[in-house]
Amino acid sequence: MIPKDQEKIISLYESRLDQYADSAKTVGWGSREDQFLRFATLCRGLELKGKRVLDIGCGLGDFVSFADQHTGGDYDYVGVDIAEKLISRAKNKFPSDRRTFL
Repeated sequence: MIPKDQEKIISLYESRLDQYADSAKTVGWGSREDQFLRFATLCRGLELKGKRVLDIGCGLGDFVSFADQHTGGDYDYVGVDIAEKLISRAKNKFPSDRRTFL
């Protein structure tokens, strides 16, 4: 990705963070329910318990909440995003030795 495009994407999500704070709207979803429906669809037929999850484009790390509900927290997670402010927020929301945000 060229730096100019990367800067546009970062600016978009960080301005949404300023506007919507910790909301599914920050990462482009209309509601938390819509976001969780997407997660459920993506994970259909998968057993996350005891697994390692790599979430590229993790935004605020909201997949962690979904996975916690379905595994009781028994999984390892790495979330990656280009927007540092979103990563910082995710680290604060989900502090754990089993959750890493880069």
